[in-house]
Amino acid sequence: MKTFPRSAFALLVTLLTISQLALAQSPELEALVESIAAEHVGSSLAGLSVGVARGDQILFQKSYGHANLQWQVPMPIDAVHEIGSVTKQFTTAAIL
Repeated sequence: MKTFPRSAFALLVTLLTISQLALAQSPELEALVESIAAEHVGSSLAGLSVGVARGDQILFQKSYGHANLQWQVPMPIDAVHEIGSVTKQFTTAAIL
């Protein structure tokens, strides 16, 4: 029975670790979220909060726009949003 060389094992572990760190700090992820947020947040629209997670790890979180348009209060990252009737879209997506 052949044994797996230590150097190959070390290289494999290193590559897996680097790929996970790169995913967690991916500039592409941030650029994608920034482009979507730029389209939706304007002077007449309220702000939004974005969170991207994988398992127990938060990959990205940021808030955009304003919580109160009249007073120009920035949207806090821990804002609580009322979902209203948005559950219909999630239900439809889950069914599809």
